[in-house]
Amino acid sequence: MVLRMTRPAKRPDSTFLTFRKRVPADLQQKARGRAVTFQFPEAGEANPAVAVTVTMGDFVKVSLRTREPSVAKALAGMAEAAHSQAGRGPLRRTLYKTFADPPF
Repeated sequence: MVLRMTRPAKRPDSTFLTFRKRVPADLQQKARGRAVTFQFPEAGEANPAVAVTVTMGDFVKVSLRTREPSVAKALAGMAEAAHSQAGRGPLRRTLYKTFADPPF
């Protein structure tokens, strides 16, 4: 089985790289129209920290706001994590998890 990883892609109308990921079919009806915020940290002087809010539909598509392939790959990984978290909803924290996990 091949595991497909999302890679940054170029748009024909922009020089910035983008993240595009399909919303799973079982979540499309529940997530359609829901806003998701992607927060990207600062990545050097040319790439300041930025928060981008997108609306979910059949796909989630967001500009990574960089032209550097290495920076875009790292930001796409962060966007992938935020995308998967948005599909699961808020995390439920039990009393056991509160004391079992270290605070750092």
